[in-house]
Amino acid sequence: MFYAHSTDSMNRDDWQRLSDHLNAVGQLAAHFAERFAAQDIGRVAGLLHDLGKYTEEFQGRLTGDYGRVDHSTAGAKVAVERFGPRLGRLLAYCIAGHHAGLANGRDPGKRSALQDRLAARIPHLLSAWQDEIGLPDSLNSPRLKYPRKDRAIF
Repeated sequence: MFYAHSTDSMNRDDWQRLSDHLNAVGQLAAHFAERFAAQDIGRVAGLLHDLGKYTEEFQGRLTGDYGRVDHSTAGAKVAVERFGPRLGRLLAYCIAGHHAGLANGRDPGKRSALQDRLAARIPHLLSAWQDEIGLPDSLNSPRLKYPRKDRAIF
């Protein structure tokens, strides 16, 4: 069993299951992205945002065996691998920056550049995620319908 969040209780009865967390965030992100016709993209971003919690290191962090563990880069890498250099990279910005904020594309700044994050060594991602969350094989770019001039998009 993989967990997203822990509590003070070490018997894990009230810990949040990782698959429950990812699916809930995916649903919420899909709901918000519906406003700009990108529900599927939002859902995938939510599913992948904490994918790096499917590592021995992160699960050990929840029990106090490890310190800080990068848990967002794994999802960014999977997004690029699965959905390509355009849409996958767009997703990767969102996923990699879900705690630290959006990264610069190439150049270092206050945050590490996305290309550096994508090239970095991270903890080994366990394959259990593929059994626990339903990630589509492909995504389509949203087809926006432009509103009439008298209607606002948001």
